[in-house]
Amino acid sequence: MSKAQKEAAKLGEVGEEQVTDPATVEQLRKAGRELAALPKQECAASDSADSLRSGAKKYRQSQEAMDKQAGLLSRAADALARSRDAKALADAKQGLRGKQDEGSKLLADSEGKVADNASRESLQQAIADAGKVDSAQPGDYVKVQANLQGAIDAVNANVQAKADADAQAAAAAAAQAAQVAQVPVQRGQSYQPAYQPAQPAPQASQPAPQAPAPAAGGSGDKHYRIGTEHQQGTGGCAIGMFGNPTGNC
Repeated sequence: MSKAQKEAAKLGEVGEEQVTDPATVEQLRKAGRELAALPKQECAASDSADSLRSGAKKYRQSQEAMDKQAGLLSRAADALARSRDAKALADAKQGLRGKQDEGSKLLADSEGKVADNASRESLQQAIADAGKVDSAQPGDYVKVQANLQGAIDAVNANVQAKADADAQAAAAAAAQAAQVAQVPVQRGQSYQPAYQPAQPAPQASQPAPQAPAPAAGGSGDKHYRIGTEHQQGTGGCAIGMFGNPTGNC
């Protein structure tokens, strides 16, 4: 197998969707088929001199045709390789541009929605770095795109973390509000315990003590004092506590 044929074999698996110019795929395949179809001139040592001279001439003609076709195959292989590389570079650039657009949209939408704003700052820097790439190597764009994807993932994770924290806080507030609502307290109404001790039954009222009846005899007003009782008549006669007369009786 010639060098051109080996190069063509390496590119034989490249499809039309992998190149910028699909025609290069068919050109390589056609050149390979034509090279393989060229007749090969062979000579035997037992041939006569005339046969050998004739065979040598045909061999040179065959070799020239094969070299020419090998050149066509090699050029077709080069064209296909350039088309493949151009497609890879274009795809890498397009992928990075798309990722830049995705990052810019997320940067705007995530404002005030992240648990840690440092992640948004990292995303902003990654977007700026992506805009500075200028290379002919697809791998350079792929590397920057991977870095940008990591920054996007970090912001998305922070957005989710804040959303989860807000949801938990809202659930806790709702639970607390529901607990308070189960025990309403009306204005002006004091709290009454569920258990109240039994009150003793009211007792019958006792009659008030009556004053002692006045002693017989004498006249005038009767006065009663604590610890001393006397009756004062009109003539200045008084009866002591133990019934003894005092004064002018």
